[in-house]
Amino acid sequence: AQSTFSLPKYMTKVTYPRISSGFLWWLWDVWSMDAQTFYKHAGFDALVFRIYLKACMYICLTSLPFALLVLVPIYATSHAASNTEEGLTQISINSVGEQSDRLWAAVVGCYIFTLIAMYYLSIAYLRIAYAADQFLIGNYRLSEIDNISWFSYRKMIDNVVELNVKITATPIEYGGKIISQVQRYVVKQPSELLSDHPASAAAAAAAAADVEAKDAHEVVIEERKQEQMELLSDAEYTSDAERTITDSVPSIDRYTIMIRDVPPAFRDEQALHQFMHELFPGKVARVTIIPNCNELLQIRSAIRFHSKSLRSLSRKHAFDLRDLYDDSKLPTIYEGSHCCGCCGEDVNVITYHRTHRDALVAKFRKQRAQGLASTPTAFVTFSCLKAASIAISCPIRFGVSNLRIAKAPYPNDIFWENLKYGTNELMPNNLVVAVAMFFLLIFWSIPVAAIQGLANLEAIFNAFDANIDDYLNETTVTWLQGSLTVLILDLWLLIIPAIVTALTRFQHKTHRGRLETIVLVRYYDCLVFMVLLVTVITGTTVSNAENFADYAENIVSSMNAIVNLLADGLSNMAIYFMLYVLLNTFIWLPLELFRPSYYFALYLSLAEPNRFRYSLHFAKTMLILTIVLTFGVMHPIMWCLGLVYFVFAVLSFTYTLSMSWIPEFETGAKQWPQVYGRLRFGFLISIFTLVGLMALKQAYLCAAALLPLAGFSWYATTTVTLNFQPVFNAPSLTSASQKDRQINAVINKNDENGILQFGDVSNLNNAYLPPIMTVEYLVNNDVFYRQQREQQGKKNKKSKKKNHQKEQEDM
Repeated sequence: AQSTFSLPKYMTKVTYPRISSGFLWWLWDVWSMDAQTFYKHAGFDALVFRIYLKACMYICLTSLPFALLVLVPIYATSHAASNTEEGLTQISINSVGEQSDRLWAAVVGCYIFTLIAMYYLSIAYLRIAYAADQFLIGNYRLSEIDNISWFSYRKMIDNVVELNVKITATPIEYGGKIISQVQRYVVKQPSELLSDHPASAAAAAAAAADVEAKDAHEVVIEERKQEQMELLSDAEYTSDAERTITDSVPSIDRYTIMIRDVPPAFRDEQALHQFMHELFPGKVARVTIIPNCNELLQIRSAIRFHSKSLRSLSRKHAFDLRDLYDDSKLPTIYEGSHCCGCCGEDVNVITYHRTHRDALVAKFRKQRAQGLASTPTAFVTFSCLKAASIAISCPIRFGVSNLRIAKAPYPNDIFWENLKYGTNELMPNNLVVAVAMFFLLIFWSIPVAAIQGLANLEAIFNAFDANIDDYLNETTVTWLQGSLTVLILDLWLLIIPAIVTALTRFQHKTHRGRLETIVLVRYYDCLVFMVLLVTVITGTTVSNAENFADYAENIVSSMNAIVNLLADGLSNMAIYFMLYVLLNTFIWLPLELFRPSYYFALYLSLAEPNRFRYSLHFAKTMLILTIVLTFGVMHPIMWCLGLVYFVFAVLSFTYTLSMSWIPEFETGAKQWPQVYGRLRFGFLISIFTLVGLMALKQAYLCAAALLPLAGFSWYATTTVTLNFQPVFNAPSLTSASQKDRQINAVINKNDENGILQFGDVSNLNNAYLPPIMTVEYLVNNDVFYRQQREQQGKKNKKSKKKNHQKEQEDM
């Protein structure tokens, strides 16, 4: 059985926030839901997703004034705008003539929009990194995360450093109540320590007077904050603090590291334990070398077959499985031994399946007892978070070769059957997947081009010798053609996640979090390539074709001018991408409130229908942000659409994640570095698209002025990534040490090497064993004695119930 400490805390009980039932009041409750409440009911990955969505919303909101007040008037009053009939084109960059000085406004706008996006995404990175550090040590109270910014973070860090220095120097004499503005820790000292110091007594009296002067509301807030604080010193803990520490014990995966490609010399638990003990004396709680369970899995599959056959016979011939070993109560049934009784030698099938099942169970027990071959994967569980953090952060090197060490995933999230593979064994799989992804991106453009052609209403009408102008006006045709193309394309792209997931599974990833992260990255790459790039190329060639035979010729002839085609195509297809954003805003997001994917999964009997697929929704919202950044300069009205989309997204996903979807597992924010890394390429797409457009308009100085922005954005985002990415691998030593001090004082009763935080010893021993290693099968007398115990237990319950009823009647 798996340890309860190996499971996320929120999985033990699903709770829901209080939301008003009024017609519109629920919108305000959802919008104003604080981070702590949302995290409690939705989980950590949901909190990361919400922080990201809010950052996107603020990017659009902050960029909107410059877009509407500067770019729109400049574009609308250009000389070429007066010759343009379409209203939306008049306020786009297409209305500006070649070599016009007005194009410098677009360059300035690109700088402003890119810097705004970089700023808000860096704040999101800062908040998520801080939350991840707290998440890794088991702190589930993140109420202050909404107030973290670059302006306040430095001051908060200085306060924490000063606090740690004072406590390290004088842990007992340093009295009073010191509140850390970052982690909300409080240090309380007994009043006796302060009574001997007049200055401290006077300060305490002044503080008491200040508290009395506070109004009732502030007192309530202060009390609530104090309930959420944890102790940082070695002083005696209050009962409330002990309860808080006990409730926030980190799960066992926070204490555990996973070692891949273990050298053959260390594929023995005693040898590896001795080696780790030399590096971390007294801190190694458990070492587990994962056995190769392939043969056990095959035996279990055969046992399940015979057990299923016995259950089927029990239902068909109406006998009780509890009498399976009492031949006098069993019918005699002769059937073929194979193919559901249709083939093979006629035998007594009940005896046949029972005998074979018992033999397999005996073989299963014997083989497991004799021991199994070792795999190149090991798990090492430490007794403290600090040791685990050091093991993850500091390389353990033999010459120039390092042990591949990473934080262990949740035991329930591990693909145990994949741990037998080493890195070299998976190289052919990785090569096959890389080739498959290449061909997927290349050949998927064919159906995308076909969709563009099918949605060309003019060509369709011409195919039937009809003129579309006789039935519909130009505005209606443009709207219908764009909407139909977007809708069909979006529906067609729903197949991509299934294909990408199948390819990623072929790589035999170790755990679900890694699988989810890789699917996210690949799905976003597919969306950018298929929607943003292929759509532009095919859309431009289709718009210049009179029949279906011209499409291939146009695509081939345009390959020589691919860069210019992308730049010109992106600027001319602004209306198409506006429709794409509008479709996602007013169709797909409102549908999320009704969770159609849940009912679809339920209808198809898919696993975990209540799980929210972050890989899909992260990728989709990242594509929307990339589109808005790319078209924000070309067509300023796009910022309005982007703002509406992300406002709707925050409302919709905040409600569904806290009220409907169940967090089946957590990645621990491991997805966020990948999200941020892909958005860096989104900056480059938006910048170089504008560079190409400037080159087409012969504004070469404007194009050259944009190149430093590309270099700066890449350098700045790389710096942010390098500064914060280590946080997602392991908690900081200060946070880990503080948590260890609290747990050792409250849980382990001041035993620095205690392991009581894991519960029973069996939990520690079995947590990182494959579940099949703890499976027990009952046969023969085991079943008989179990039946006797069950019957005796039922008799005892009945007798107790009768005695209780008699006592009540006597009273």
